[in-house]
Amino acid sequence: MPFVIKIFGFIFIVGATTLFGITLTQRLKLRLSTLNWFVGATEEIAEKIRYSSAELPHIVRSIYEYDTYLIVDEPFRVTLKNTGLDSDDKRVIEEFFSTLGMGDCESQVKRCEVYKRQLLRRLEHADKEFHEKSRLYTRLGFLGGIGIVIMLI
Repeated sequence: MPFVIKIFGFIFIVGATTLFGITLTQRLKLRLSTLNWFVGATEEIAEKIRYSSAELPHIVRSIYEYDTYLIVDEPFRVTLKNTGLDSDDKRVIEEFFSTLGMGDCESQVKRCEVYKRQLLRRLEHADKEFHEKSRLYTRLGFLGGIGIVIMLI
């Protein structure tokens, strides 16, 4: 009976460490999808500024009303949540919202394009990081669990 308990314990350890690796991979994937979403949202804001007669707070609220990534308060103070973004990504997004509404329509559209390019660079970096590290995290989690089990034997 104690042997069976040890086997279940070893399986639990390997499963837990593998799950930890998978969780890290999911965080990288979340970062990719979040950045991709923000690139699209930046394009949409630029289009609505250019072609819509609505006020900027209404435009921003209409885009971010149902999202799961951020909370936008007046006047465009951003609270990011559950995004997987690193500090540089957050800084770019917070800068974008802090400068939104400063200037005429054309300068705002140009500002949107500048931040869109910055977000695209961040997205490219995140995609490269995802492809480099996703398998690594999962395998390290599994092998780390195997290593712990070997040390316990």
